[in-house]
Amino acid sequence: MQREKLQCKNLHEYMRSLSPAILDKLYNHPATCLAVFRELPPLARNYVMRLLFLDQPLPQAAVTFWVKKDNQRDHDDCMGIVTGLRLWHSQQLPGGLQGLVLNPIFKENLRIALLGGGKAWADDTSQLGPDKHARDITSLDKYAMERWEVILHFMVGSPSAAVSQDLAQLLIQAGLMKSEGTEAPCITSAGFQFLLLDTSSQLWYFMLQYLHTAETRKMDLVEILSFVFQLSFSTLGKTPVLPPTITDQVRLWELERDRLQFTEGVLYNQFLSQVDFELLRDYARDLGVLVWENPPKRLMVVTPTGHPDVKRFWKRQKHN
Repeated sequence: MQREKLQCKNLHEYMRSLSPAILDKLYNHPATCLAVFRELPPLARNYVMRLLFLDQPLPQAAVTFWVKKDNQRDHDDCMGIVTGLRLWHSQQLPGGLQGLVLNPIFKENLRIALLGGGKAWADDTSQLGPDKHARDITSLDKYAMERWEVILHFMVGSPSAAVSQDLAQLLIQAGLMKSEGTEAPCITSAGFQFLLLDTSSQLWYFMLQYLHTAETRKMDLVEILSFVFQLSFSTLGKTPVLPPTITDQVRLWELERDRLQFTEGVLYNQFLSQVDFELLRDYARDLGVLVWENPPKRLMVVTPTGHPDVKRFWKRQKHN
């Protein structure tokens, strides 16, 4: 009889298995959006950033030109990941063409995570003073490993290993152990495969099984996942306070943000020739409304107040 192979999904595979309603609830939390964003492949992160500050859908045809033909497979993989995570969706453009737009909930909260603002990610406990029961990293690592080894010893039937009834039931529901009648649980074929995994994979698989059974135990899956994502920004051995001004990782984002100046503007990018681009660019510059330009790519940004004048000028030139 062929044995079933133990399946251990990664983060993206697990999240793509969630319902659209749960994903949209998850994306209501900036910490979740930032955690999902940083786990994307570099190319997919690039796609998200290209759309993050666009208010109008981008033609799907334009996206296909973002990569060379030699990288088409990477492009297809990233499209599948971003679509499967509901980070963007299709929207029809005037004229019937299909466009892409970021999930508005994800878009809003990722902006908050990157640029600041919004509510603190956790309660501020700084006024409570130092933790009287603080532990160093070495002791925390040792304690965590000892507790994890108790679970592994319990699975192989060690008499000295004991776990709670809830934990034993979770091992059975995960298919790692089985129980017949009044007999004590015993390890299954999947359980033996589980023991061969490295510790990180074991923990991740165990967490997935916990999440799968959360709703049957009348627990809020969104709250659990949001808490897990918030913890991903904590530092081991420190109080898990997660506002953007305290978390080490998020502080790096803030420092990067402070180096930049954000200005509203209108993008012009559909020039048929370099002559057309330079003509409109020079007009905007003379008016004092040019914010940014990229001549090699024929891109320019003008201020919102200068947009009507530039638009009228461009229409007159096209008619002439």
